[in-house]
Amino acid sequence: MASRASRLAMTLVAIAAVMALVACSSRPEARTPQELKVPPALPPPVGIVLAAPSIADQGYPITVTGYLRRLELPVAAHVLVDFGDGTASQITVGGGGSFAVEHTYRRPGSFTVVAVAHADELSPNAVEHPIVVNPRRIVFIQGVNSSSHCPDGAGFLTRAPEWLEPGLVADLGAHGLVVSEDQFSYFSYSGRYCGLAGSAPDYEVSDTCASLSDVQAAHLMTLVKAIGPGKVTLVGFSMGGLLAAYTVAANPDWAHERIASVLTFDSPLGGIGFTRTTFLGADGVFGPDCGPRSSALDDMGEGSAVVRTAALAPDVIPVYTVDATSAEPGTFGRIEAVPGSAATLRGAAAHLEVSQRHGAIWNDPGDAVDAKVRFVVCAIVVAPACT
Repeated sequence: MASRASRLAMTLVAIAAVMALVACSSRPEARTPQELKVPPALPPPVGIVLAAPSIADQGYPITVTGYLRRLELPVAAHVLVDFGDGTASQITVGGGGSFAVEHTYRRPGSFTVVAVAHADELSPNAVEHPIVVNPRRIVFIQGVNSSSHCPDGAGFLTRAPEWLEPGLVADLGAHGLVVSEDQFSYFSYSGRYCGLAGSAPDYEVSDTCASLSDVQAAHLMTLVKAIGPGKVTLVGFSMGGLLAAYTVAANPDWAHERIASVLTFDSPLGGIGFTRTTFLGADGVFGPDCGPRSSALDDMGEGSAVVRTAALAPDVIPVYTVDATSAEPGTFGRIEAVPGSAATLRGAAAHLEVSQRHGAIWNDPGDAVDAKVRFVVCAIVVAPACT
């Protein structure tokens, strides 16, 4: 018995020893604190704050500003600003850590401005800022005794808008301003359109006889609102140019917000005398044209309230004027429909004289088509002078 117990005890001791050995071998090797490897600390990122408008107008400059935090001179730093339209600017950041850069978007759309900051001994950092660029818009306005009909604006869209469009788009592109026919709109003297506001207008000759101040200015402002945000150039022929100038001068706050420029084609901005208004009114006595007592003819007369107000337009926004210098045949007795002195305004940004008759300057491109297109482009880009 004693020998069996002794053998059992020895066996148990051996098993315990083996288990202890196994347990020891499974433990991690102990290390001293000096042997622990700690990853190196990353440098803190450059703190960047970006400020930019959320909305911009095509062709108008904006300023993107910002500043860098955790920037202590003489740390060298710079910011790369990507405007999201294929262009970027790199800025060296000076003492206070602030920066600013100006940019002009040449086409409309939605973009994301990305600013990436780099500084010595600091990790680069980036921030984003969305921006919507409103399209530049062009509104065409015809004159007294005109008409336009559905479905395609017959009597309107086949005139100046048609012959201007190819050269206008090409020349504006050369100036870095991307404009398409989708940005053209057309004014209706009745306020009716064949589709959305600004599409082919639907109005009769009689609709053009209404008061510019009491009726048509409201129609024009309604159209500008309806076509959506963005700066507008108003291009008016004859009475249409007078309407544009009057509406701008009578509503300067609205004009500053929405109107980029006004361009007039042989418009009676200075008013026309009794002889001319009498001839115009006579054509309406037995026909569809506006008669001698129509409000529109009164508004075009020398010294009218509309003419006096329109004279103030260049004080509000840039006005560009075109004068048709050729005399009219027939009832006008070989005189200009609109005298040269009445076809411009004091303070106009630029003036162009074209050897065409009154109606032809709008309806027919003529030999001066290139000069007329260049002048329209000049007005749209709001150049300080046109050559």
